[in-house]
Amino acid sequence: MLKALSLTFVTSFVIQAANIASGVQLARLLGPESRGELAAVLLWPMLIAGFGSFALPDAITYAAAAGRTKPQELLASTVTLAIALSLPLIVIGYFLMPAIFAGRPIATIHAAQLYVAVIPFSLLGTFVVALFQGAFRIAQWNLLRASVHLVYPAVLALLWWRDDVTVTNCMAASLIANLVVCLLSAALVILNGWRATIPRASEMRGLVVYGIKVYIPAIVQAVNERLDQAILSLLLPPADLGEYVVAVTVARAAGILTSTLQMLVLPAVAKSEPAERAALSGRYVRLNTAISVLAAVGSAAVAREIIRIAFGSDYEPALPAAYILILASLPMGIKSMMNTMFKAHNKALHVSRIELVGLVATAVLLPPLIYFFGTVGAAFAAVLVQGLTCAMMSDRARHILSIDAGRFFGPTLDDLIWAGGQLRFGIAPSIRGRRRED
Repeated sequence: MLKALSLTFVTSFVIQAANIASGVQLARLLGPESRGELAAVLLWPMLIAGFGSFALPDAITYAAAAGRTKPQELLASTVTLAIALSLPLIVIGYFLMPAIFAGRPIATIHAAQLYVAVIPFSLLGTFVVALFQGAFRIAQWNLLRASVHLVYPAVLALLWWRDDVTVTNCMAASLIANLVVCLLSAALVILNGWRATIPRASEMRGLVVYGIKVYIPAIVQAVNERLDQAILSLLLPPADLGEYVVAVTVARAAGILTSTLQMLVLPAVAKSEPAERAALSGRYVRLNTAISVLAAVGSAAVAREIIRIAFGSDYEPALPAAYILILASLPMGIKSMMNTMFKAHNKALHVSRIELVGLVATAVLLPPLIYFFGTVGAAFAAVLVQGLTCAMMSDRARHILSIDAGRFFGPTLDDLIWAGGQLRFGIAPSIRGRRRED
């Protein structure tokens, strides 16, 4: 399992590096105003895809990890659900874009309508990648999840070489990157011999039921995390949104370690014995907290240099927002791990009220804070909301999952000894002996 964990961490760093590379490319080639316009064009269709996925990627990962259904049997249901969801979402997105971008240049509206075509590629790619994650095909899963992030800057570099960098062409580059994920997924499915069977209604119903349990808090969380950019795109000039996107890019580096750990923890805890899940969950939460603190301190130390060197002096105004967003990454990372534990215990519905409180708080705080403080106000709202919801999630985990919330904020000596053993023998005892390709 050490190989799997190491490979996943390396892949996450590669993804982060590729994201920074594409962010630097776009920032320098487009400038703040056009960068903000592109961010808005890419944001809304992907939001629609996220809303319409009904959290089925989590359902697929859980079902594959639990081992009650073979991957090839899940594949048929996965593809069927992705196609069935894509068709109405494309229609909704196409006719919604003119209303969202009212008052913007007609070229921007057309670009957003064209980018709606990303929805089927996004759903198919995300669903199949989740299947590889749950089946614990770690090398192939990492290859798939990294591919879109590597192809995108490669296509942008080609556009730069041809001196043809525009908002529309950069949007097309994102379409191509998502298409490549689908094609690569199909190739790996064939390589694994996962010949799709006829989809079964009972299986799809089971995925949808689990998905809905996760969907309600997940969709609220997704809206909450993107609401700042959405409101900024409506209230402030594109240049401000461009600066804020750079701040978000820098701040996300603080969460790369914890998000990587959470990807492996979900199938590991889901597969573990019920009697050991509470103790196992508590250990992962405490280790995740320690990693979050170290990552945030490191990110804050290099944020100024990253913006100055990578993005250029035009984006130095993004630094205050970046520092505040790095602070927000601490409660966000802790809360995200606890949310993963609720999914692994098949009790995701219990966090719905917490995420709803967070959404309401975000909606109330963002407009006045943005009005008075601009992008810094949006970042400060993230600190307040993430801190509130993290505290509420900790209390909920103590009552529902029997995790000791009072010990969330630092690993014990036993935790460190246990972690060393897991790195040597496996991420969770229940995974040992399971056939895996890595």
